[in-house]
Amino acid sequence: MNRNTQAILVALLLAVPGLGNAEVVFSNLGTPPVYNTNIGNYSGNGLDGTTTYATADTFTPTVTTTFSTLDIALSCDVTTTCPDSFSVILSSDIGNGGDSPGTVLESFSVAGTSLGPLGSNNALTVLTSVSQPTLTSGLQYWISVTAPGRDSVVWNWNNNNDMSDQDVSTDSGATWTTFDANPGAYAVNGTPSMATVPEPGTAALLGLGGLVVVLRRKFRAG
Repeated sequence: MNRNTQAILVALLLAVPGLGNAEVVFSNLGTPPVYNTNIGNYSGNGLDGTTTYATADTFTPTVTTTFSTLDIALSCDVTTTCPDSFSVILSSDIGNGGDSPGTVLESFSVAGTSLGPLGSNNALTVLTSVSQPTLTSGLQYWISVTAPGRDSVVWNWNNNNDMSDQDVSTDSGATWTTFDANPGAYAVNGTPSMATVPEPGTAALLGLGGLVVVLRRKFRAG
C-alpha cells in the first residue's frame, strides 16, 4: 500500500465518531450539576436516638442501556461523624405491585470519611460500575443508601422538582415503606446497548473496511 492510500485511511479513521458514548439515563441534578446543600434524607443515624435508617429512590430508563456510572450528592451531618463505610445500591423493583427495592444488581462501598459536611457544596460522589448490568427501558429501578447506626449519611435533596417514588427503611434496608419527601439528588449514566442497526460510528467502520478491500485490490492489480 503506497503513502497516498495510507493517508486516505488515516483520515477516514480520524473521521469515525467514537462508539458507545455515555448517555444520561436519569438525572434530577440541575445544570450545571446542583443540589440542595442544606438538607437531605438520612441513612444510618437519623438523629432520633435508636433507628437505623436507609432511603431509596426510583428511576425508569426510557432506553435500554448498560449501567456505567452513578453520580450522587452525599454529605455527612455536621453534628456527628461518618467513620464507617456505607453502601449505595442499585436494585431492580420487587414487582407485583410492591413498589420497593428488589434484587440487588450492584452494590458500592463508600468510605464515610470521604464525605464533606452537610451545608457545603460538596463534589458529587462518582461510582463506576464493575458488573455493568443492563437497564431495560420502561422498567423501574431503585438507588438506595444504607449506613451503620453510628454514621449520619445525608443524601442531599434535589432542587429540580423531581418527586419520583421513594421508600424508607427503619431497619437498615431489611424492609421498606413508602416515604413522602423530596428525593435525593443523583444521575444515572449508561452506555447504549448494541442495536441491530449499526450506530453511525459502526456503519462508518463497516464502510471503511469495504474501502480497504477495494483499495488493496486496486493496488495489487496495478
